[in-house]
Amino acid sequence: MRALRPAAALHEALQAAAQQGGSPPPKDFVESAEAILPFFDHLGPVFTVARHEFTSKLATLRDAAGRHRTLSDVVRADAARGAVTVKNSCTRNLHRLVAAISFIKILFERLSRSHATHLREAASDAYEAALAPFHTMLIRGAVRAGMLTLPTREHFLASIGETEESAAPRCAEVIASCEAVIVVVDKLLAGIEFPVSDVWFWPSR
Repeated sequence: MRALRPAAALHEALQAAAQQGGSPPPKDFVESAEAILPFFDHLGPVFTVARHEFTSKLATLRDAAGRHRTLSDVVRADAARGAVTVKNSCTRNLHRLVAAISFIKILFERLSRSHATHLREAASDAYEAALAPFHTMLIRGAVRAGMLTLPTREHFLASIGETEESAAPRCAEVIASCEAVIVVVDKLLAGIEFPVSDVWFWPSR
């Protein structure tokens, strides 16, 4: 069976999680969110650390799958012990993972607006909207400087197996499936105010 290209695989994975309803099982969410990881590889060195950190966050939720039936149960358990915003809690890691999904969503939104949109412009917009609000000034500065290392739009699309023509419908699918998962998780995290990272380079927890 032929493997799906990264964008198609991401769309199918997130769509499957969203179709679980208001609170998918942690295992299903983890399996779906794992499909975002290849995109950090294709974006280059500036997001290498991000990929590693998001992988570690997925691991905490994968571990929680053995103790909790749904993501709602995960959040309730953290709330009961006063740990929803504590570093490396499942709930805080869930929030950071949804921010990563938002980053991918906005990246594809920007790229789909015009063939003239540079990858650096799209990635910068996505970073500022989805991830920067939870980063310290030092982290923001490092990431902004690292944007200079991003590949060209053409190289990025080719690396994920897309052309300008095939990317248009694929972007629409990815945007819709990302949004569906974001809506589901945002409802679970409603009313929780999450702190910024307190590490010097990239938020590890």
